[in-house]
Amino acid sequence: MKPYPPTLMDNDRYIQFTVHSDKKFKQADVWKAIYKIAKENIGLKGIADANLALIDFNETEQKGLIRTNTKSIYIVKGVTSMLAEIESTPAFIQTLRVTGTIKKSRGV
Repeated sequence: MKPYPPTLMDNDRYIQFTVHSDKKFKQADVWKAIYKIAKENIGLKGIADANLALIDFNETEQKGLIRTNTKSIYIVKGVTSMLAEIESTPAFIQTLRVTGTIKKSRGV
């Protein structure tokens, strides 16, 4: 099977975010909350179309990376801004920046 030509491939973007709350959360808890709110707002097809994935999450600094494609950056940013609580604790996600490579996003 031949690989896709570059013109048919989706370009990934990485959204760097931080979680603001009184409590420290684990990576699994943050991903469950993001996935739940995304499923409620854009559905499973929207999650699949956005190629949504939590790439990394630093539990001490409460910072992480979400991967998405170029067409869905604003949709994913909107979905994460709707998050009001994680594990029944009030929390919100602040988007720090959007980059094209993981290496650039880890430089901040």
